[in-house]
Amino acid sequence: MKNSLFKKFISSAMAAFVLFPPPNRVNAEDPPVKLNTYVVKAVLVGNSGVGKTATAGSIYFEKVYTSGFEKTAGVEYYPVCVGKGNDRVKVQMWDTSGRKEFKSITFAYLRGCMAIVIFTDLLKENVEATSEWLRGCKEHELPSDAKVLFVINENTPSPCAPNDRFDSAEAAEARLKELHENEILGKPDICCVNPSKPEGCNELLRRLENLASDCLREGKYYRYPFSINLLAHRKSHTLLAQGRF
Repeated sequence: MKNSLFKKFISSAMAAFVLFPPPNRVNAEDPPVKLNTYVVKAVLVGNSGVGKTATAGSIYFEKVYTSGFEKTAGVEYYPVCVGKGNDRVKVQMWDTSGRKEFKSITFAYLRGCMAIVIFTDLLKENVEATSEWLRGCKEHELPSDAKVLFVINENTPSPCAPNDRFDSAEAAEARLKELHENEILGKPDICCVNPSKPEGCNELLRRLENLASDCLREGKYYRYPFSINLLAHRKSHTLLAQGRF
């Protein structure tokens, strides 16, 4: 008796699944869509505690972070996809440690990168250290034609004396321009972020999109073409467009 009821339940469930399929199931009859994925490697460097991991995590996980991140030991990896249509660029954000004992590992990851993102916060010591980071990267594996982006983290939670920090992000930006106007051809590319606020990293995401577009136009990328079946559900299309797979 129980076996017959169980069989009827299974057959009814299968019939319902066939008649009313879930909206996000893969349709085998959908033609394969060719997606050209261009990969751009960007390495994040800077002193320890300036907000590299918090910023990269805010972009990748689309969440707000204030503090509580453990210091990076070695390297962390945060990919983010940008672009429209069948051509997308996956920006590989390699979040490196700012601690001295890991500098050899940090510099090793510069090999083959298309860009470096040098982080600082409002502390004067960390702003001045950006020169050392840029010089160290150039002396090691950084390609001569790699792009350089400076990021100022406006959220500086660590307590410090007023004389040890800049009053505003604008003051820190002015100092960065003084430090690097002779080291970089043209005007230094600088943007500000605040991973403790919603959408506080949108400006950096836009800069990464521009950076990816420049690399694509100049032929600085890796390329991985592949075919997949699109999912029927609209949300799945959105996730696919955002590179969440």
